Amino acid sequence: MLRDLKNDAAAAAKYRPDPARVVLVAEAPPCVAERYFYFADVSQGDTLWLETMKAAFGDALPKEAKQVRADKARWLRRFADGGGLMFDLVREGFPEDWTDKRRVIQIRASAADAASRIRALDPELVVLVKKTVWEGFADAARAAGLPVLQTVAVPFPGSGNQAKFQSAMRDLGFARFFA
Repeated sequence: MLRDLKNDAAAAAKYRPDPARVVLVAEAPPCVAERYFYFADVSQGDTLWLETMKAAFGDALPKEAKQVRADKARWLRRFADGGGLMFDLVREGFPEDWTDKRRVIQIRASAADAASRIRALDPELVVLVKKTVWEGFADAARAAGLPVLQTVAVPFPGSGNQAKFQSAMRDLGFARFFA
């Protein structure tokens, strides 16, 4: 399912940081439209958002995910106030049945434009989340001079990779932007 870009753009615009100090780069919005990172009324399935908030705010968050999600707009605002921005490389999303290989091909096709748009933000840190993002975008990011400090992909925080995601974000000093 491809995205309704107007709804996504309107939601993201509410939480656009100025300046953007740290850019979290994901491959594309989720196939399930209601799980979009910037939609404030998501009650489940927004693992990237939830784990990003944990990486940014740690113990300041309530312990229960349900409580964090109940106040999602406030946490999105705090993320933006710290200069945090989530950036989808392929804004239209991917059909759910696409293979990783096909996703990487599409990411590479969007890479130069995406790198230019991120470069214009002049961030202090760019974090590439998911193996497909690393494979399809890391070279373009480096060629554009983006501040990518990692040497491998930060794992997507689903399917049991939450602890690996948190560890990678700690290693990159992600939380310092939100202290």
